[in-house]
Amino acid sequence: MVLTLRINGGDHQVRADPQTPLIYVLRNELNLKGTKLACGLEQCGACAVLADGEVALSCVTESGAFVGEDIVAIEGVAARRVGGPRRGRTCLLHTLRAPP
Repeated sequence: MVLTLRINGGDHQVRADPQTPLIYVLRNELNLKGTKLACGLEQCGACAVLADGEVALSCVTESGAFVGEDIVAIEGVAARRVGGPRRGRTCLLHTLRAPP
């Protein structure tokens, strides 16, 4: 199936099963390697992305759930100049690792 995902400000059409976790689409289909797979259990936040401004864990969330949402992977944070390239990445990392 072809999915259209808006990632880092651009629309990308990828051939993937909608049940495939987003992290595999990011890393394997779109070559966005900044999002990491570490625990795979929603515990560490290494796989976190922003989806419509909210933190989402891409290791367990199906890629089909992101259709129609604005996804920002770590590569897109610097591109959007959120407080400058370094500050943006740092802010995202702190947001992702903050306790609930």
